[in-house]
Amino acid sequence: MPTAYRIQETDLQNVTPDQVKFILRNVRNGQLEDQDRLFRLMLDTWPRLRKAINEVAGSIARLEIKVSPNIAEGEEEPSDRAIELQELVSRSLDCANPRPGHWEFNLEGAIRALVDAYIKGTSVLEIVWHLDKGIIAPRCYAPVPAQYTAYPSSSREIDRLMLSPDGGPTTSRLEDFPEHRFLIGTWVQGGLHPIHAANLRALSKYWLASVYGLGWLMQYSQLFGVPWRHVETDGSDEAMTKAEKMLSDIGSSGWAVTGPGVDLNLHEGVKSSGDSLPQSHMMDVADRACDILLLGQTLTSDNTGTGSRALGEVHASVRSDILKSIASWLSSILSHQLVPAIIAHNYGEEDYNEDMPSISLEVPVPKDKKDSAETMKILIEAGIPVGKKWAYSELGIPIPTEDDELLEPGAQLGEDEDNEDNEDKEDEQPDKTGGEDKGSDFEPHLMYDKDGKAHVALTEEDHLRMQELGYTHEEEQPADSGEVFDLEAVRKNVDLQPTEEMASNARKSLEVRRTKPKSQRGMTAVGLARARDITNRTTLSPDTVKKMVAWFARHEVDKKGSTWDEQGKGWQAWNGWGGDAGRAWAKRKVKELASKAEA
Repeated sequence: MPTAYRIQETDLQNVTPDQVKFILRNVRNGQLEDQDRLFRLMLDTWPRLRKAINEVAGSIARLEIKVSPNIAEGEEEPSDRAIELQELVSRSLDCANPRPGHWEFNLEGAIRALVDAYIKGTSVLEIVWHLDKGIIAPRCYAPVPAQYTAYPSSSREIDRLMLSPDGGPTTSRLEDFPEHRFLIGTWVQGGLHPIHAANLRALSKYWLASVYGLGWLMQYSQLFGVPWRHVETDGSDEAMTKAEKMLSDIGSSGWAVTGPGVDLNLHEGVKSSGDSLPQSHMMDVADRACDILLLGQTLTSDNTGTGSRALGEVHASVRSDILKSIASWLSSILSHQLVPAIIAHNYGEEDYNEDMPSISLEVPVPKDKKDSAETMKILIEAGIPVGKKWAYSELGIPIPTEDDELLEPGAQLGEDEDNEDNEDKEDEQPDKTGGEDKGSDFEPHLMYDKDGKAHVALTEEDHLRMQELGYTHEEEQPADSGEVFDLEAVRKNVDLQPTEEMASNARKSLEVRRTKPKSQRGMTAVGLARARDITNRTTLSPDTVKKMVAWFARHEVDKKGSTWDEQGKGWQAWNGWGGDAGRAWAKRKVKELASKAEA
C-alpha cells in the first residue's frame, strides 16, 4: 500500500448525531469510505468497543487450524490425490513470511483482519504470492482499505463488492476482484445486505451516548467538582473590579489578596457521586450493549440463573456460540477462496472439486471432566462396554505408555526422586510393628486372638487396637499339636537367617509391587512384613519357618495363574516369601528344627 493513502486520509472529528445519521443513510450509494471513517472513530474513542473486538479476534486467531483431505461420496478413505492436495495446502500455509515493519500479515494476522467484517460488514485482503520450498504459496496477506472497495451505484449492475483501483470518491470505475488474488469477507446476518449487517451500525447510537456522556461528565466535574469561590464587597465599583480580577487570577495562582470592602469565601464542591448521574448511566448502558452484541453475553447481563457459577456458564455458552459462528464463516472463506487459489497456482485450473481439501478452525468444546468420569463409572458398573481410547480422549488424558510412572490413589504430585528413594529405604527396613504396613500400602487383613479366633482389621486404627489387645498376624498353634519348639534351645544350633538368594527375590518382589497400580498389587500386611524381614535377612522364628512351608504348599497353584508371567499378585506374593529358594530353605530348616528338637 503506497504511503499516499495514509497521508491523504482524513478522519472524522466532533461528529454530531445528525452527521452520524447522514453517514449511515448515505452508504446506500455503495461508497464504504465514510462509514469506515465513522467506524474507525468509534474504535478510537470507545475503549470498551476496542476491547471487545480484540477479545473476539484474539480468540478466533488462537484456534487450531486443521487442513482435512476430502473423501469422495461413497468412499471411506481419501484418495491419493486428495491426500496430495491436502499436504500441498498444509505446506503452503507454513510458507508465509511477512516483512518486518510492513503492513503485512501472516495467516494468524489475516484471520484477525478478516474478523473486521464481523463489526464493519466487509473486509478484504490481498494475497501476495512467492515461490518457496518448491511450491507457490502466500508470502503474506495485505489489507485493502475500505476506500479501494465499493458496491456499484448503477441500477443495472449486479450488486456485489468490487475493487476501486483509484480509491476515488466516486464509484464510476469499479472492477471485479481478480481471481485467486484476494480474500473477500462479507459478513452475513440473515437476509441483510453486508452494508447493513455491520454490527457497528447497531452500536452507533450507543457510541454517541458514551462519547457525549463522557464529555458531559467531564464538564460536570469541572463545574461542580471544584470549590466555589464567593466574594462579598461593599458594592463600590472599585471593590467589584478588584474582586473580579482576584477571582480570575486565583484559579491559576492559587492565592489572593483582600482589602477593605472585599471578603473572600470558599465553599466545598458538590458531593454527589458520578455513578448516580445520568451521564454515567448512559456510558454504562452503552458498554453493556457493546458486550452483549459482540461477545454475546456478560456476567452482568440479565439471566435467570443465580450465583457466579450460573452467570459464568451462561457467559461461556453464549460466547461459544458466537465464536463457532465466526469460526465457521472464516473456515468457509479459507476453504472456498484460499485453498482453490493455492491449488490453481500449483496445478493449474483443472477440476479438483472432488479432491479439494478443506480448512477448518476448531473451536474447543468445554467439558466437565468430573461429570464425564462419573458417567463412565456408571456405564462400566452397568456392564456397558466403554472403549479405553474414547474414555481417555473424553477426559483429555493421554494413554500412558509402558515407561510412564503411574499415579495412584493418595499419591502426591511433585514428589522428587529423593523422596522416592527415602520411601524405598523405608520399605526395606525391618517391620518394627509386628507386620504393620503404614501409608498407602495398608490393606485389610486377619488378626488372631489368643484363642485362635480370626478378626478383620479393616483400617490401620483397627490393626493398632488389636495389637494392644495382644492379637497377632498368625494363628496360634494348639498346644497339643506336637509342633511347638523350644525356641532358645534350637536357635543355638539352627541358623534361621534367610539366604541372600531369598533376600534378592523378596527385594525384587517389593520393587515390582511398587510399580504396579493399586488394583494389581499382591501381598497382605502379613506378606509385606515377611518380605521386608527376608529382604533384610532378619532371623526368623521357628514358628514362622514352619508357617512358610505351609504357605508355599497352599500357594503352589498360583504359579499356574494367568498373571504369573506378568508378575501379577501371585508372583509378587510367592517371591515376597523368598520364592523357590525360600520354599526349599523353609523345608530344609523345618527338618533341621525337628531333628534338633528330638535330640
